[in-house]
Amino acid sequence: MLSVIWLSKANKYFWECMKKFHVCIVGNSGLLSFSEYLSLQLKKHDFYYSIYALLLLGSDDFLVSGIINTLGEGWNCSNNYNWVEFTFKGNEYVFDSISKTVTLKEIWYSQFKPRNITKTSQKEILDLCIMSNNPTPFVGDTYIISNIIHPSLSPLANTTLIIKDSKVSTLFAYDDLIT
Repeated sequence: MLSVIWLSKANKYFWECMKKFHVCIVGNSGLLSFSEYLSLQLKKHDFYYSIYALLLLGSDDFLVSGIINTLGEGWNCSNNYNWVEFTFKGNEYVFDSISKTVTLKEIWYSQFKPRNITKTSQKEILDLCIMSNNPTPFVGDTYIISNIIHPSLSPLANTTLIIKDSKVSTLFAYDDLIT
């Protein structure tokens, strides 16, 4: 029972963090929330969904890539697949863009049996963003980074990050890749 309560709280925490995400899709009017963007289930966008989610979580959380065992319709992961691992109140969780859920890491790993895993922390990704582009000072400790050009960060090419106190406070993305 206790794990169900903590999972519910971790899920609430995750979705609260995602409120800082906004995306403009070519052909759509207005901005979409993370949930609305995720509901499009764009093929091969697990990297996009995962890196965007990671940037809105904590500096010690991870973008993870690996090969997973797949089940069910919509799953085709013969190549690398991406997900997010984050810690909430001392427990480790996974956010997976295809299942659109937050799950205890041990349960997710037992189901999908990931292998050939690589992890990159949010801090490492933000450091790459800052090194690749000169942040524009905004107000006080707030900086803006736009159109991040880095070979391993392609989803961020059409993105603006607003960083306050070394944390991403808002993420705006532009996506013309509906497939």
